[in-house]
Amino acid sequence: GALRYYQEGLDLAVETGDRGQRAMLTGNVAQIHYLRGDFATAKRLTERSLVLAREVASDSLISGAIFSTGAVLLRLGEAEKARPHMDEALRMVVTMGSDSAKLYSLPEYARLRAGQGEVREAIEWIGLALGHPANDFLGRRYLEQVLSEIRGDLSEDEVQAALARGAKLDLDGVINGLLEET
Repeated sequence: GALRYYQEGLDLAVETGDRGQRAMLTGNVAQIHYLRGDFATAKRLTERSLVLAREVASDSLISGAIFSTGAVLLRLGEAEKARPHMDEALRMVVTMGSDSAKLYSLPEYARLRAGQGEVREAIEWIGLALGHPANDFLGRRYLEQVLSEIRGDLSEDEVQAALARGAKLDLDGVINGLLEET
């Protein structure tokens, strides 16, 4: 599957000495482990990806690796350690002006917010991501998975109302609000 594909690419990047590809593919392999729930391996690989990304000085790879480290820490139950990573990466993404990368951050921030007891707001962010025109890579299935994890005891009507409110939110307004919290 995908893990084998990315691992073969990583092996080739190591063989050819392509550090940029190594950084990117290490991050891809980490993401597969993350999605499979192997957070310890994902953490080790995201940290390695960050070292490699810094070597090639790629802001997009650096921000992705920093954010992924935060996401893994969040899933490992270390929200206090996760948030600074997530915020640092989000600041970089804002500077780069990538709406897609901003959207990519929303499911993890939603998990964080739901963990703080703000489930309706977290679901609104999922609604924003689901309906945003720049959402060309965040799979609906993944967003629905996050939604099912964070919805708690809310009724289906409450969930649908929060998703509808979220669809009306301004992406930059939400992102700026998150960064103003820190």
